Amino acid sequence: MITIGAEEAREALDAWWPTLDGAFAINESAADGLAKFTALVSLWGRKTDLVSGKNIEALLEVLFLDAAYAAHLIPPHASFVDIGAGAGAPAIPLAILLPNTHACLVEPRRKRVAFMRHAVGALGLQDRVRVIEGRDTDLHERFDLAFSRATFEPSEWLQRAHALSDLAIVCLSRMEANSESFTLEEQRAYSTKDGVPREVRRYRAK
Repeated sequence: MITIGAEEAREALDAWWPTLDGAFAINESAADGLAKFTALVSLWGRKTDLVSGKNIEALLEVLFLDAAYAAHLIPPHASFVDIGAGAGAPAIPLAILLPNTHACLVEPRRKRVAFMRHAVGALGLQDRVRVIEGRDTDLHERFDLAFSRATFEPSEWLQRAHALSDLAIVCLSRMEANSESFTLEEQRAYSTKDGVPREVRRYRAK
């Protein structure tokens, strides 16, 4: 894992974000928060396997690319849950970009839970973001929207999401999402720096 400070991360973010065609608009406060999150991931990544990123641009893509487009699909003042939250991306970036939302991050791996709890406190998000050590089957509440990235095959995720919310977001890359319980409501298409096509879709329960 490369080592990046918050100032270096902010400079790189200011250069990288404008290259994302159709990305969610970012303000100064959000940019500062995303840069600080990048630095936290970099610091903890030296001792804990959080995410991959051979250079700063690659790390920014891993942490923020999906959030830059998924942010368009989250309703104002929504409560959302991220199942298999990993190192907190894209849920923590989404909470930074959307300051009127509330998030619940669910992750079974203790070291990653420890990092996310530290990051939430360091970023001042503790009033809006909570971290739960566990799995989706441990939850007994519903949310305005359910989110998961790379934890389940897309169609399986839609089956699981039905127990959590009437709205579900799916991130796709060369895979389809099929469900008899949800209908596609909105989508955003984009691609990685290497040209790999990606989509983020919002589905609503029938």
